[in-house]
Amino acid sequence: MSVVVRVVTTIDAAELAPRLREEDKRELELASGMSVEDALRASVDASDEVWIGEEDGKVIAVGGVRFIHGFGIPWLVATPEALKYPKKLVQVGRETTSRWVQNCTCLCNAAWSGNPRHIEWLKRIGFTFGMPLPDKPQFLPFVMEKPNV
Repeated sequence: MSVVVRVVTTIDAAELAPRLREEDKRELELASGMSVEDALRASVDASDEVWIGEEDGKVIAVGGVRFIHGFGIPWLVATPEALKYPKKLVQVGRETTSRWVQNCTCLCNAAWSGNPRHIEWLKRIGFTFGMPLPDKPQFLPFVMEKPNV
């Protein structure tokens, strides 16, 4: 069994949407107000960089980043199968975000409070969390600042 990370195709995103973790589906719907399929397609289309994680040729995760006004907005969704690889998710997450944060002031977004595995993963790769958003109290903002070197 092998896990690889590669650039996404539009076929990948369409194939992945129905197999996402239920928490990730709900987070996409709540954050965007769109269907899971439309939200995932919009995320892929708006991103400057998108990567796929696959297991034996089957897509198990997709994530990306959009750079805008000096900030990077990262995101990731996954299938239940991706949870079999917690060390790989953290390793790839750390490597990817450390590269992305070099291209902006900080990486920031918000995570649904009903998705504790997502929040734990974000903390493990180095994000810090703030207080719930006033207009969406079920969402917690997270940030990773560019290191001072």
